[in-house]
Amino acid sequence: QRHRETIIGCLKADLDPSIRKRALDVAYALVNEDNVKNMTKELQNQLITADTDSFKGDLVTRICACVEKYAPNRRWQIDNLIRVMCLAGNHVSNEVRALFCHIVAGTPEFHSYAVHKLYFSLTNAGNQEALVHVGIWCIGEFGDLLVNGRAIGPDQQPIHVTPAQVLDLLHDLARKPQDGGGGPKTQELIASALVKLSARFPGELERIKKMMRKFETSLSAELQQRACEYSKLMTSEWDHTRADVVDRMPTCEKPAGGARELGETSIDEVPSGVAANGPPPAGPQADLLDLDVDALLNSGGPAPQAAPAPVSGGADLLDDVFGGGGGAAPAAPPAAASQPAAPVDDLL
Repeated sequence: QRHRETIIGCLKADLDPSIRKRALDVAYALVNEDNVKNMTKELQNQLITADTDSFKGDLVTRICACVEKYAPNRRWQIDNLIRVMCLAGNHVSNEVRALFCHIVAGTPEFHSYAVHKLYFSLTNAGNQEALVHVGIWCIGEFGDLLVNGRAIGPDQQPIHVTPAQVLDLLHDLARKPQDGGGGPKTQELIASALVKLSARFPGELERIKKMMRKFETSLSAELQQRACEYSKLMTSEWDHTRADVVDRMPTCEKPAGGARELGETSIDEVPSGVAANGPPPAGPQADLLDLDVDALLNSGGPAPQAAPAPVSGGADLLDDVFGGGGGAAPAAPPAAASQPAAPVDDLL
């Protein structure tokens, strides 16, 4: 731990690739629950300056593994996964994307927070494939929370997003090719999001039908079939049952190698009115005060009680890109219960 600054310095782009790779392995081995916030931020700084796709892919893999393994709370976990997808979304694996969706779906108190943050992130980083894919999925699932006007912005005023603005964003994403070559997959996700939004945005049904019809002539047989089925679902004969058919998906079983259980939510994660014998703590709706609508990507959070000393003394590149990060201090891991081995004689 004494040599962390030296090891991080070996990740610089002007050094030999083999040195950088070995330094990354050592840096990852040094991460623990006490320093995960600082170490993750340092690795994300290197992600900004990485000059090769191979090294950037290694960085993304290590950062996501740290976030999954040592995340102190859900808010910090969601913030950092979105940040990685904004910086290098084309290098995020399908497993991490599925894990993120599982985390969001399984944390109802963060549905509104996640969909707002992804919506504003997409307006600024719509060329990152992973960000686009998870963002479209969240908008389809929780689009009604995006337009209900209950989220609070940095000016203490409600954040107003209209259904028309959401559809404009999906229309732009459908026409914009992603760097990772995920065009057909992106359009399939948009088609699925549109049929869900047909029940969440009833006033925009005709526009949604028009957008769906464009997919019916796609060169992709899969997309063409989905679009024809979804268009049938949006006819008048399905008006009374469509909302039930496209309701939110229930939380699925934990994916292979899935999210680590973080135990009880920390105080900054409990929604208002849940905590007893005390003033209601700030929940994810209040946390949207940290969402800088102008910068679109500010992911601030509650300050820890005692922050560890910074790893390096140089300027923090992430502060220039995203603003401050935060979250509750990590809790000490529970002691493992010892289980004495039973003698063979007892078994006989």
